[in-house]
Amino acid sequence: MFAEDEKTQKIARASYIAYINKVMSAAQCDFEAEVTRNCACGTGNEKINEVYENCDLEDLMKARHDTLCRDIGGRVMQCKDCKQKVSTSDLTSAMLRTLHEMKSNASKENDSGASFAIPISREWLDIAAYRTIYDHNVDEGDPDAQLRFILLNERFNQHLVTHMRSCFKKGCFCRFLLPNLATGGYIIDALHESDYKEWLEEEHEGLAKELAKNEGTRVYEGKTPKPVERHKLDGGIDKENRFCVEIERPQGCQFMNTHNVTLSRMFTCNTNVAAGDSGQTFYQTLYECKNTQNDDRESRDIVAKNVIRRLLRAQERGKERRKADEEEDEVNTWVEGLSRVLSGINAATSRTVISAPMSHSLAVNKGSRFHFSHQFAELLVGQLEDILDKKE
Repeated sequence: MFAEDEKTQKIARASYIAYINKVMSAAQCDFEAEVTRNCACGTGNEKINEVYENCDLEDLMKARHDTLCRDIGGRVMQCKDCKQKVSTSDLTSAMLRTLHEMKSNASKENDSGASFAIPISREWLDIAAYRTIYDHNVDEGDPDAQLRFILLNERFNQHLVTHMRSCFKKGCFCRFLLPNLATGGYIIDALHESDYKEWLEEEHEGLAKELAKNEGTRVYEGKTPKPVERHKLDGGIDKENRFCVEIERPQGCQFMNTHNVTLSRMFTCNTNVAAGDSGQTFYQTLYECKNTQNDDRESRDIVAKNVIRRLLRAQERGKERRKADEEEDEVNTWVEGLSRVLSGINAATSRTVISAPMSHSLAVNKGSRFHFSHQFAELLVGQLEDILDKKE
């Protein structure tokens, strides 16, 4: 993508963008949703991207802040006409109402088991998300399938408007840079397929068709590109600019995590995915040896501390009874025995705590966090030096 030949560079970047659009998404649904605006400007069902726009950047930054985000409440978009601010959760509820009405009209029958209150409760959201793979119709034009896809993303791929504690490990702003501006086609000018064919020449007709659908995905190198050098083992040097990938993001999806649609629907879980320069590759490779003990054992420690408190209170009551010359009951001896067993379990397992998703990954990948395309081999430092020194 950083070749000196302009044609080579254009084709490489076009291929990269087309591939990113196939495997990554920041949209809540893969169809053009319609809603009815709650403000005075509403005139029935309207396309979201046509009637809403991003709020000011100041509101966006406040929505990323650890305390100011509560004041914003997810209202990072506004009506294009009256400028009334709307939260992404309100828009999701409006989308669900529209689709639910379409489903009811299509069925022409009152099925009480299929109805639900909007906004949907956490319990119903869990059920709908976990059962998506079993219940949904693959026909994307089916309102029921569209409803379930939205609920699935709402459950697993929607970033909380109040964030999580892990969002602020590196400061007072969300390290995941969420919410993010909706693109809505403002990044690049819409070109027709014929324009892309002329740009890419005739042998890349399929690629031109894919790019004609692009409405915001781009390789962003910043206002001032920062070149870096990557030294290879053969002594060569690759030069590239630092860059990130900005994904097409429709209005109402400012808080959506970048995910893979196919994996989300197949496994009904969170599927955060990322792409970028070679620094991203280094990070993902080094992540295999990252120590996550503190995060993975947090839930376990909370339970253990509560049990310990109850055991200590029981022991104190036992001491008080002994001081009063009361007969020691069986509960006291049971408490002491349980305390010793828990102490032994804690000593044996405190260094091997892993989260459930990670344990699943370790089992599937034969003890590794990731599945790699090639096997690893040990290389001695002396051998590396000989290669760099061009010795045999």
